[in-house]
Amino acid sequence: MVDDDMKLEALKDTNYIKSIVTLEDKMDLERKSKQSVQGSLYVRFRCLGNGSLSAPHDRSYGFYRRQIILTVKDIPAGIVNDPYLIEKLRKEADDIFLWCLEGLERLLKYDYRFTLSEKAKKNLHEAMESANNIISFMESTGYIRLEVNTTATSRKLYQAYCRWCEDNAEKPMSARSFSGDLKENEKIYNIRYSTNISSDNGKNARGFQGIHTQICCESYR
Repeated sequence: MVDDDMKLEALKDTNYIKSIVTLEDKMDLERKSKQSVQGSLYVRFRCLGNGSLSAPHDRSYGFYRRQIILTVKDIPAGIVNDPYLIEKLRKEADDIFLWCLEGLERLLKYDYRFTLSEKAKKNLHEAMESANNIISFMESTGYIRLEVNTTATSRKLYQAYCRWCEDNAEKPMSARSFSGDLKENEKIYNIRYSTNISSDNGKNARGFQGIHTQICCESYR
């Protein structure tokens, strides 16, 4: 199924698109001027647009892993659009069909798993970074460091994050969202949430093991 004009407005809810992609539930299908029926969609969606899907309330990997983001090359200078291109493609319809069939056979061979190029993986990572600036913060240098046998309170980490956002003209997320994101991605960053992290006042506070801050951010409260 092809959508040749994908809207770029952020999705308010991602449950619907997740259900479509994973075929978890039957869908309400309706032909024009016909009563709708319940059925399953045995198709994959190819959406064309000037950007990728985004969701302000779903920054999970589960949302993005359901997408394969491909980019096309820029049109070389001097190239003129061919108004008769469709006629030329029709003459090659048999070869195009065999090319598609070859791809389907390869897909069946690998149990319906698409082969992702390095470019496609990079596109996915960039889309996730664009929707969640915590990823870029965690990959930055000079603000925090991932290191075993070190600790940092959630407050200290959030202060460093706010400083990074100011330096990079980014809008910081709330402290709760920030800590929640780190907890959700503990395995990715090799850190561990704890409620017994020593703070500056000598008391224990919430924070993480395996990470520490590298800058003083007392002014960012």
